[in-house]
Amino acid sequence: MEIFLGGRVLLEKLTPESDSSGRFQTQDDRGRVALFSPRQPANHLEYVEFSERGVTRGFHYHEDLTEVIYTCWGNLTIALRLVDEGEQVELNLGQGDLLTIGPGIAHAVLAQETSTIIATFSGTQSPLVDRVRYLDLSFSAEV
Repeated sequence: MEIFLGGRVLLEKLTPESDSSGRFQTQDDRGRVALFSPRQPANHLEYVEFSERGVTRGFHYHEDLTEVIYTCWGNLTIALRLVDEGEQVELNLGQGDLLTIGPGIAHAVLAQETSTIIATFSGTQSPLVDRVRYLDLSFSAEV
């Protein structure tokens, strides 16, 4: 596990072997299966496709919600910024990566290729209500 932005962002890579929470991803001739679980009970689930290289999504943060992103396939770059302090990091996500984003972390995603993610949300509000626009994010290298 890698920790960023004062512990408010966690990046984990699922492997074929189960971790201590039973999470894993594996593939055989039948296809791929992954089991992941957020550290908190999820109230909402979101399926997101990036149709081609260069597509961006996000540019917001949540005041209450914790968001967990699982990369089903593809490669993405995500910019993350502490809203109250301005510190920013940029991470690359690939198949099997599990990223936890705490409240108050602005985020935007840039597709490096056609990609799909599943996001879960934990907290007291709907992600449609707790979504604050934040356009002050940029990527170090555009595609």
